[in-house]
Amino acid sequence: LFCVFFFKQKTAYEIYQCDWSSDVCSSDLALLGAGVIDNSGRILEANEVGSNLSGRIKDNGQGRYFILSRGAGGTIALTQEDIRALQVAKSAIRAGITTLLEKASLHGKDIKKVHIAGAFGSNLSIRGLLDIGLIDALWAGVVNFAGDAALEGAALALMDDKKSEA
Repeated sequence: LFCVFFFKQKTAYEIYQCDWSSDVCSSDLALLGAGVIDNSGRILEANEVGSNLSGRIKDNGQGRYFILSRGAGGTIALTQEDIRALQVAKSAIRAGITTLLEKASLHGKDIKKVHIAGAFGSNLSIRGLLDIGLIDALWAGVVNFAGDAALEGAALALMDDKKSEA
């Protein structure tokens, strides 16, 4: 999992171990702010970017990608496909939130606590969740990151004789 930060049009990155290590965390948000990605999520052509980041935009004939790192171990890049996968995941989650609120006859202001579980949400900041529209701005102060709740729940169930029988 790569988190990318931009400082004066140069990238610095940190590598974190994660279950979904081929995915990229928050780099698309940074690239949007840096003018490499437009508001629709399209990676711009190199000649559309007015900074030295344009040299990191490549096209392999199947689509554009942005080079995050290049070294002896190979090239790490954010592809157009990565961005679309994030957009699809965000849309599905947001649709689920909207549907649940409607079914319960609730509005965003009625929510007192938001628990974010799993690798996807837990590796984004609250700012990132807001920036991609995954959560309402009203919820910024009530977010709780629960980590890998499924794994923790399974471990608890195995340690509790009564729960493991269920």
